[in-house]
Amino acid sequence: MRHRSSFALFLLLAGLSGFLYADDAPVRPVADLEARLEGVRSLEAAFEQVTTDKDGRAVQQSEGHLWVQTPSLFRIETSTPFVQTLVSDGKSFWAYDQDIDQVVIRNLDEDVEQVPILLLGGASQRIEDEYDVSHFADEDIEHFVLVPKSPSSLFESLTLDFTGARPVGLSISDSLGQRTHITLKDVVTNVKIDDARFGFEAPQGVDVIDDRIDQ
Repeated sequence: MRHRSSFALFLLLAGLSGFLYADDAPVRPVADLEARLEGVRSLEAAFEQVTTDKDGRAVQQSEGHLWVQTPSLFRIETSTPFVQTLVSDGKSFWAYDQDIDQVVIRNLDEDVEQVPILLLGGASQRIEDEYDVSHFADEDIEHFVLVPKSPSSLFESLTLDFTGARPVGLSISDSLGQRTHITLKDVVTNVKIDDARFGFEAPQGVDVIDDRIDQ
């Protein structure tokens, strides 16, 4: 099997009624979301990911750790149920599957629809052009719901969850009723992350498939 699918994990790669300021001036949800995202220059967190079907039954669960830093840098490591590593240095994207000793390298697709986690890595400037944004609050969590304007989108909605200025979750719903929810825990923002986190060297002996296209 040359290319083992990592799409469930890739959803993680592939991330709101209006607020009032002190002067009671209404703020558009998209402007509020962009301001919050622009305030996150880096993020480190543990995560739990659960995918449910249209009946709400859990069909896949995973957990691990992630690091994100602008511009377009990220590293995602899952520990269960499979040991996988996804890395971007802003240009190339590595997907390492330890169980089958395989690394696939591609050019990084900076389309937020393909890689939602890029919303946490500096892609917020594209939100208003590509999504309708709404907002609602649930106890101490505020939810920003992004609905794609394009009818050919890969998903029906993407929800970003915040507690204050801190991202705490991400959900993606598709046209078949499947929903993937990522809960972020032990979140640390705006701390410099070692550049080595965003590089990848294939372990000796693994199968390396380089699908990058020179640009």
